[in-house]
Amino acid sequence: MNYQIASGVSVSITVTASDIFLTAPGSSPNLQDTLNNIQSDLTAGNETGLQQDLSDLNANLTQVINLNADLGARIQRFTTAQNQLQQYSTNLTNEKGGLKGRIWRR
Repeated sequence: MNYQIASGVSVSITVTASDIFLTAPGSSPNLQDTLNNIQSDLTAGNETGLQQDLSDLNANLTQVINLNADLGARIQRFTTAQNQLQQYSTNLTNEKGGLKGRIWRR
């Protein structure tokens, strides 16, 4: 989903489940595969596999943290744009009021 914040400027505001679960971070498996591997290795008692799963899970969690940070940056961008638009609106209202006062005095 994209929101337009200015003429010709739109920002995506969506982080999907696919972004979280199905996007692999580098050479590690995606989060869904990592969780499935953890289940299999726990069931099988595969300690070596669990050590690799822990490493993969750390890579997956880092990716989720990065997605969260990116989303936070987009939210900040929206907040900044909103504040600027409110300031522009206030300035225009003030100018409009000042212009009316000058017209009445003539």
